Amino acid sequence: MQIGIIDYGDRSTGSGNLNSINNSLLYIGAKTKFLSNPEEILKSDKIILPGVGATSHMMKNLKSKNLDNALKEAVFKKGTPLLGICAGMQIMATNLTEFGNHEGLGWIKGNVVNLKKNLSEKDIIPHMGWSEIILNKVDNKLKDSLKNYKSFYFSHSYSMLPHDINLINSFFEYGNKKFVAGVSFENVFAVQFHPEKSQISGQNLLKWFLNWKP
Repeated sequence: MQIGIIDYGDRSTGSGNLNSINNSLLYIGAKTKFLSNPEEILKSDKIILPGVGATSHMMKNLKSKNLDNALKEAVFKKGTPLLGICAGMQIMATNLTEFGNHEGLGWIKGNVVNLKKNLSEKDIIPHMGWSEIILNKVDNKLKDSLKNYKSFYFSHSYSMLPHDINLINSFFEYGNKKFVAGVSFENVFAVQFHPEKSQISGQNLLKWFLNWKP
């Protein structure tokens, strides 16, 4: 089995932690490949959609390479399991608001808004550091994997607000407010935090994804 990592074209600059994600997967024994064209996406057994810079930049790069349509075909027609990470989760929404209003992939009806809309002036943005997640609707294998390891590393200024709360798989608290830590549906699982920076917790989640059979 090969895990494909979407390469928006910025890997040479180290943008988006693509190499960190790759190294984390190699560490747990996965076979990986960077995906930069539609044909590679459609051949992948599983896909990771990482975050690379601003969401508007990500969408522009995906569309320019026709990767958005290839992802849609892989996920919705072929049923390829996909893991979205940080901004890779955010661009699944219909509406993005980073540096103006932009269209996302439209897989999840909802908005991605700045955290400060729901926080006080004393709360620091971006939210950077470790936060414990509160699991909501996930399968028992993932619950067992994360039973003793629920703290993950976050680094973000924006948060997804899905219209359908049943899509939310986990929450986190920051500034005495609750935010979405992850969303999922069918063969898609996405998280706001960074598994590749989350030590044992992240390794356990990535191992679960390698074995996940939605």
